[in-house]
Amino acid sequence: MTDKPIDFFKDPEAALQGALEGALEAIRDAIDPEVKLDLSRRRACATHGGKRVARMEEYIASMMVRQSSARELKQLGRGMRSASDPVEYAMIWYDLHRIKRVSAPNG
Repeated sequence: MTDKPIDFFKDPEAALQGALEGALEAIRDAIDPEVKLDLSRRRACATHGGKRVARMEEYIASMMVRQSSARELKQLGRGMRSASDPVEYAMIWYDLHRIKRVSAPNG
């Protein structure tokens, strides 16, 4: 089923509504990820503390610079994009990595 454009001269109200809905959807799609990430970070700072969130961000940034674990970083990115609370997802990931580092034989 394809949506045909609404003829403005036959139904100007419906034509304007359709145009506005499309434009608003495009704006929402562009803004939503940024707003979601910002709200998630604020929530994580309130829950875990800003210093701990900053340590997590620094750890991930250092992994990105060193490119030490590209596969793990890709998994983290996919998980964050699909999570309803992306920064909380990253905090859990960070905690698991800290546990692995501490419990590793050479850790």
